[in-house]
Amino acid sequence: MRKFGNTGMEIKRVGFGGIPIQRISQEDTNKVIDELEKCGVNFIDTARGYTISEEYLGNALKGRREKFYIATKSMSRDYESMKKDIEISLKNLQTDYIDLYQMHNVKPAEYDTIFGEDRAYRALLEAKEAGKDFAECLDAMNAAAEKGWQSTKDLVAKIGRASRLGERSRGVLDAGATSCYFIITTIGSTAKSLL
Repeated sequence: MRKFGNTGMEIKRVGFGGIPIQRISQEDTNKVIDELEKCGVNFIDTARGYTISEEYLGNALKGRREKFYIATKSMSRDYESMKKDIEISLKNLQTDYIDLYQMHNVKPAEYDTIFGEDRAYRALLEAKEAGKDFAECLDAMNAAAEKGWQSTKDLVAKIGRASRLGERSRGVLDAGATSCYFIITTIGSTAKSLL
């Protein structure tokens, strides 16, 4: 297991990227999750924009949610849209918390759009305060934006140093960074050898 930045999450070297779920059936998704569990893979990444991925994963994770860290993402940049996406993600994933909620494909020019009074960040803070999901890593995003880091990679590279995480390992990051796990789209012999 490896530490996932400063989130407190202990994840395998290999994680699962949920984008290909949108091209398979629920039955096949169940098989993928069965195989992930057998291999000890404990990190699943998906997104609101991956069509049916959240829903299929939510169905497949019934009865074993606690065995996986779930990350998802939203392209929403305003308050109402993000609030709606959070609720949709929770419903689709059939969970009352999300371990890592990411702002999908953030560009530096969008910081003002995200961090203003009626922006996406406010919806994420409210969700955190309501105990639905996420952690104090939100504070790190705000600090990074205030410092004016010029790229998404800068934002994510600095977020680990700036974050103050609580006991529960949940957070919010921009999804544009390279992370410490490999996203795999199929469980094959090559991927299994990394576990």
